[in-house]
Amino acid sequence: MAPKGYRIRMMEPGEAPALHALRGRVLMAAIDTATAPAISLSDFVTFLVTREIYVAEEKATGEIAGYAAAGGWIDLYWISEIMVDPDRPQASLEDALLVCVTERARWFHHRAIALRAPLDSQVDPPSHVRHGFMKVSRKDWTPSIEEMVAEEANALKTSLPRAIHVKWL
Repeated sequence: MAPKGYRIRMMEPGEAPALHALRGRVLMAAIDTATAPAISLSDFVTFLVTREIYVAEEKATGEIAGYAAAGGWIDLYWISEIMVDPDRPQASLEDALLVCVTERARWFHHRAIALRAPLDSQVDPPSHVRHGFMKVSRKDWTPSIEEMVAEEANALKTSLPRAIHVKWL
């Protein structure tokens, strides 16, 4: 699933500072601190422990190249974030992380997988589009999705997105 020279695994204890630093680098490269502002390490750890964290790692060096944070919400598997180091093969690592998250959601019989409108990606078309996600405007959200997205925005200190993207499994 992962590109040559990389592997996808679950987060290990003690990796929160490295993931936090990676998130900061990605946000600075995307110049998207208005929609996804920096959060403190302690708030980030709180965010991490309530989700499953998939880590893209370079095999040769053990360096973290990206991560995806996701978790179940009723029958929806929600991707909170996908972050890939801008100096790494972004498209292939995003694809690998999405495949892993999607397989996990299928394994636990979720009906759909969803994510908020992602950060401006340097990948065109964005990975979630290549993987069959469809845009769902805010006016079409159910009350439970509205609640879940509001909790997510609060955890990440962001505003509510105008849309989410959903893929039925």
